[in-house]
Amino acid sequence: MATVRIYKVAELLGSTSQEVLALLKRDHGIELKSASSTIEEVVARSFVERIARQRGISLPSGDMFAETAAPPKPGAKKAAAPKKPEPPKQTAPVLGPPAAGAAARRRASAAGRCRTASHRRRTRG
Repeated sequence: MATVRIYKVAELLGSTSQEVLALLKRDHGIELKSASSTIEEVVARSFVERIARQRGISLPSGDMFAETAAPPKPGAKKAAAPKKPEPPKQTAPVLGPPAAGAAARRRASAAGRCRTASHRRRTRG
């Protein structure tokens, strides 16, 4: 047999779980510890209907203790869920030419000079 949590009963009645726990203890002699405690669906249904009548509360039609929505009727078409826009894709930053480091500067300046003293003597004159 199915069971119902006390907090679900409280939601239907528009009251607090503590109030529902107190009413169940007073009216039915059912002592429970917390809002997460459960009672049988038959007991919950009769309790909710009686309290709703006393307070003038209208209850939802169908299965009031259902955790999920009712299954779709056969042959019914599903509505397409709206698509969320995709987040922009991150691209790599555009890099410029590499900066000349100290070693590159030394090579460039050395290329303009002669490497050996003998080579310098031959080219001077």
